[in-house]
Amino acid sequence: MNALLAHLQAALADIPVLEPNNVAIPQMAAAFSRDLRSLLLPHFPLGQVYPETAGDNRDYPDAVYQIGNAGVRQFQGCNVAHSITFLLVIRSDRYAQMAELADVVGNSLEATPGCDVLDMASDFESELGCYRMALEIEISRALGASNTDARSVLLLPGVWSGHEPQYANCKGQKVDCQQMVVLHAHSFDELEALRAQVRSHLLGWQRPESYSPYQYIKGQPLESGGGLLAWVDTYQDVIRI
Repeated sequence: MNALLAHLQAALADIPVLEPNNVAIPQMAAAFSRDLRSLLLPHFPLGQVYPETAGDNRDYPDAVYQIGNAGVRQFQGCNVAHSITFLLVIRSDRYAQMAELADVVGNSLEATPGCDVLDMASDFESELGCYRMALEIEISRALGASNTDARSVLLLPGVWSGHEPQYANCKGQKVDCQQMVVLHAHSFDELEALRAQVRSHLLGWQRPESYSPYQYIKGQPLESGGGLLAWVDTYQDVIRI
């Protein structure tokens, strides 16, 4: 487990800065999900470990990811931290076995620096006749906040929104994606300069499949320790699917 997590974290560091939805993200998530399943299933022969999309796709594809970017890079002299979040779903026809497997996975992740289990939820799936445990996992190369830190930018997971009618008939429909950017700096002047740099990269930036550039939505202060000022800006992109 530790070797798998270390390999994934090393791969995350190679993702370019400010490139949401880079194709490498789902590829890495898919490989990690397959490897994790191969590692765990021999020890739980009756259990099932499924990667699952945020939309609860019944085909249980290999790729399970929720966000855009990963790795720690330098952006015009500023540290940039990213993370990747995805959903791991464990199924078994016995509740005790499902809970035991989820406990093994959760404890291993929590014991690994840069890995967190953000949420866990269990239920019974009547269609499949089995118990289900979903773990929301975040793997990151996060930066700490202290007086010695340089100014930094943290790209939070992108939040996708849509309505059921849109997903029932996806062709030509619009889906919004909101990207939050958390900035840390030592002074208001430094903070504003950093915001201007990030804005220049996000606003007007166009993905090939996108019909509109990112638009600035809002900004608000954020509590920060270690003598640093913090600010979170929210951008929104609309794509057609």
